[in-house]
Amino acid sequence: MEEALRQARVSQAARLDAVVDIRDAQTLRLTVLRDELRRLALQTPETAPFGELVLMPGDPPKLWIDLITYVVMQPDPRTYCLVQDSNEGHHVLLETGSRPEMCRKVTELIAHRAVVRQRAIAGQPPMSHQAGRYGSAALWLAWLSGFSLGALALFVVGIVLSRLPG
Repeated sequence: MEEALRQARVSQAARLDAVVDIRDAQTLRLTVLRDELRRLALQTPETAPFGELVLMPGDPPKLWIDLITYVVMQPDPRTYCLVQDSNEGHHVLLETGSRPEMCRKVTELIAHRAVVRQRAIAGQPPMSHQAGRYGSAALWLAWLSGFSLGALALFVVGIVLSRLPG
């Protein structure tokens, strides 16, 4: 029985070592991908806001592109899988064993996000120097309206209170 227990422990230790080796290999591949993406995709000022590219260790390790998109090594330790989360669940955008192909897809994704961001910024009306400033006539009118409504409310409250049986 002691020999069987020893064999079971050795076998379990070998499996744990294999799992750690696989996780380390995945992390290393994602680190290389992150470094290449920083060099390729984030070299312009338009794409700089997307420059976080956070590598989160775990099981499996994930390279986060933005808040909803990440790269993970699945279904095997040699396959890059670009995943996007949504309300309906996870959507696989690309699954490939080729790092250059994954770089192209992530670069394309970042470029599209940058264009959408630029359009959103361009669609906003320009800030005027007069924004938030009011003329004295508008301020007096607002004050007079507030004072009149307050006096009317006090008058109504007085009438209601005087009619209550007391």
